[in-house]
Amino acid sequence: MRPVYARYAVGAPLGGPQLGGQQVSNALVDTMKNFDCSSGTQDVQGMLMVCDSLGTVFLLKNPVLTGGVASADAKAIHGDKLWYVMVGLDPEATKALSGVVDTMPGSELALVIDNHVISAPIVDSSMKDGTLGVTGDYNEKQAKALAAQLTQN
Repeated sequence: MRPVYARYAVGAPLGGPQLGGQQVSNALVDTMKNFDCSSGTQDVQGMLMVCDSLGTVFLLKNPVLTGGVASADAKAIHGDKLWYVMVGLDPEATKALSGVVDTMPGSELALVIDNHVISAPIVDSSMKDGTLGVTGDYNEKQAKALAAQLTQN
């Protein structure tokens, strides 16, 4: 999990937390705006630039948590049409995430797998128990595949 410094989506203003409340420079906005998501990742000012499946460009700080997934279960929402993945962290990762909750409440954290942002939840106290829901436009097959990917090592 990596803190989000900034994000850019076509047709939307640049958003997300910024260091010290500073605005993102026009040059950085242009770099994000012109980033080709199919090119993988790019290092920009010591941060990782990467995309999600919708083409939103994220600029991410160094990881605050790597690995530590103890369980990941695909679960249905309202019948079987919408699905999400409930992730449970091991004790060490839970402790690390709890520290993030204490120091970065309201910040956005990106869950990055295979150089793609899978989800970017807002840090809140519900994460202190070491569980988080990964939501998206998942069907059953996709949610089960993501759960399997999260627990493989």
